[in-house]
Amino acid sequence: MVLYLVSVLVEAVLVGAFCVVLYLGVQWIKPFLLLLFVLGFLKHGLGYLSGLESLYCNDGQACQHPFLTEAHSDHILSESVLEGLVFVLGGLLLYKVKSKVVAVFLLGLILHLVAEWTGLHTRFCQENCRRP
Repeated sequence: MVLYLVSVLVEAVLVGAFCVVLYLGVQWIKPFLLLLFVLGFLKHGLGYLSGLESLYCNDGQACQHPFLTEAHSDHILSESVLEGLVFVLGGLLLYKVKSKVVAVFLLGLILHLVAEWTGLHTRFCQENCRRP
């Protein structure tokens, strides 16, 4: 159980860091809620295009299954739009944080933990991870 919690926390910190890297590339977008939508959209879409989702299929705590090695989705665009909207809603809670970098990091971290603990990641694995 302790190893699981540590692994999930490490994953969440890495997701938060990925969000900060993306934020640095789109920080010029105003207003902040639009930036958050673009950030969530890019996080999901670039996760697929870069292979990070496939890495999650192989090593993510929610995807512990020997058959699941490659992420695949026919719904990348709609999933990315949905994640963008979730980032906007989550960002409303962190809107008052003075440092936008800290807010973006916390948003990525918190949303990853929520998705893990609500079973959303397990559902992702069941629907989107498959043999290459």
